[in-house]
Amino acid sequence: VAHLVLINTFAWPLQGHLAVRLPGLVLGSALGRCLYARLNLSPRFIGPGAWADRSKLSPELLSQHLAPTEPVHVRTEVLWALARALLASRNHYAGIEARLDRLRDTPVSLVWGTKDPAFPEPFLRGFQERIPHARVVRVDDAGHWPHEESPAAVLQALGYSSPPSGS
Repeated sequence: VAHLVLINTFAWPLQGHLAVRLPGLVLGSALGRCLYARLNLSPRFIGPGAWADRSKLSPELLSQHLAPTEPVHVRTEVLWALARALLASRNHYAGIEARLDRLRDTPVSLVWGTKDPAFPEPFLRGFQERIPHARVVRVDDAGHWPHEESPAAVLQALGYSSPPSGS
């Protein structure tokens, strides 16, 4: 790996994060499964709320986000399974956290949409504590998907003045 870029994510168990734990308990339950299956919960309702500027989420872009999750089995076998795994996979995430020190010789950039309700500043600080050499790029006008809301800022953070060829 020549350079690792992490964008609004996590790499450790989430049990201690109350803002994730409480919704995770509901979303990973039988009620959550029903909400995913019937309402396509994450892409239709939760995801749009994670944009800093909802006006940037055009109907066409929302359709692109919804299309892969139209089949009900995708909603339950992928999205609901992910919601359950956020809290149920403590050992898995603890294993990832334990291996973060392997990145000590790898250039790492943390590109962070600062208005992300899912992974706010404490998650960024968590990475800074675990990967102290990481370069931090804050994207102040973006939420959970800075690459969607502020693509120019993300490209600049990656060292591009314009989109790379083939993208």
